[in-house]
Amino acid sequence: MSSAAGPRNQQFFLTDSHSGRRFLVDTGAQVSAVPASRFDRRSGPNDNPLQAANGTTIATYGSRNVSLCFNGRTYTARLLVADIRQPLLGADFFRQHNLLVDLRGQRLIEADTFISCPCTHCWCNLCN
Repeated sequence: MSSAAGPRNQQFFLTDSHSGRRFLVDTGAQVSAVPASRFDRRSGPNDNPLQAANGTTIATYGSRNVSLCFNGRTYTARLLVADIRQPLLGADFFRQHNLLVDLRGQRLIEADTFISCPCTHCWCNLCN
């Protein structure tokens, strides 16, 4: 069933306790990324754009090594800097840290230890 405004999708997020940023848990993304700042954009995009699922091109501006803390657990990662609005975690991050995405349980699970990290969620209208 869909609402009058269009179909709705439940999205899951993890909040980094170091920075306070909310990261979208994006099971369809191959790579993890953060939004480009004005400073990042000053030198112009690099020659390695991303391609969105809908076929559009997304400019990238290099990468950034970060330390993220979710539920008291620290993870290091290299995130792409891109023309996106929301920081996101993709398959590269889940694979690097051996994390399983539990959609029903709304959490990430470390496959080695079975320690889980609960996600927050929101209902969002899907864009066409």
